[in-house]
Amino acid sequence: AINFYFYKTNDPRFLTLGQKLADFLVRLQDTRDGGLFGDTYVSWKSTEHNFIGYASLYNFGILTGQDTYVQKANLVKDFLVRECWNGERFLRGKNDQTEVTDVQAMGVLALGTAYASGIYWAEYHTKCTKPLGALPVTGFDFNNDLDTVWLEGTLQQAMAFKRNYDNYRAGIYFGNVDKTQRSDGSFLCATNLGTAGGDWTLLPVKAVAPTCWYIFYNTNTNPFMR
Repeated sequence: AINFYFYKTNDPRFLTLGQKLADFLVRLQDTRDGGLFGDTYVSWKSTEHNFIGYASLYNFGILTGQDTYVQKANLVKDFLVRECWNGERFLRGKNDQTEVTDVQAMGVLALGTAYASGIYWAEYHTKCTKPLGALPVTGFDFNNDLDTVWLEGTLQQAMAFKRNYDNYRAGIYFGNVDKTQRSDGSFLCATNLGTAGGDWTLLPVKAVAPTCWYIFYNTNTNPFMR
């Protein structure tokens, strides 16, 4: 958010905070493989977190002219490609084969269309159709149990298809989310109660994330900024 604000406004008021956050990410970096740990005292490395960390460090370094952060970001990228990409899709994390949707779209948005096979993999493995009242909604679940349509992830997929110049699929999935908009402009987290692995539950409640991704799609804004 700080990177994007500075990019749009050239207002440096948040850059000091941005540098503190960038330095925190660097402190999480494993010197052995370049990946970012999930926190200071954990041993796991999440693909999702590393995509966000990569984009944060890379863009901060480019925008402020500090090449050290770009170099650190490139080590994160190398980790993602070497440890989390299996040649067809992204894993949930290092040594974690769990099948999830979000990192497939993030791969395209953060690293580019060379990793587009992941979004087509998700279409085969995590796509489903669920009712929202009397309205059938086709989109993507968070994982492969296909028990709900997760609207945030569906919009991420739509954006990734759009970046891969597959406007046909982008339009289908965006259109399915678009028709679910609430009267106050918001979107639900999911069409119905569903699981997302571990103790996280997806609920049909109004949520910030899908509403933001709806704006991103409509304004052609990649929050990863590449």
